[in-house]
Amino acid sequence: MATSGDRCALTPFSLGSRSVAWITRGASYAAYYRAVVRDFETFLDAAGPAVPVPTKPEPVEHCEVCRWSAECRAQWRAADDLSLVANLTSAQRHALHAIRVTTRTGLAEPAAPLPERIDGVGREALVHIRAQAKIQVRGEREGRG
Repeated sequence: MATSGDRCALTPFSLGSRSVAWITRGASYAAYYRAVVRDFETFLDAAGPAVPVPTKPEPVEHCEVCRWSAECRAQWRAADDLSLVANLTSAQRHALHAIRVTTRTGLAEPAAPLPERIDGVGREALVHIRAQAKIQVRGEREGRG
């Protein structure tokens, strides 16, 4: 590996798929790294108020071990997010967002009738997830949630 006189003789470089390439000269990519950072900072400066882009957490499998999970759950609760509906898949959640249903209450008590079918969500599945949302919303109102 690296010797005391050459601090970057052999450097690991992650390829993003659990594989690692070994670069023999860290200096080979150090200049590239500095250029990427410079270009990115220039982009951020030029973007003005459009950056940072507002974000919101999306539930994923990693949430179970993530140190931010409590903050995300609090944000989902505050927003009455659809991700709180038990057994609702991310595909179903995205399909509901596409028809502007973005909250648990909006699913349980829609302002306008929901269509019988939504792209990617069958009629029976929609009935089940609406029923689940109604149970959860009612339970919270009655102090059981």
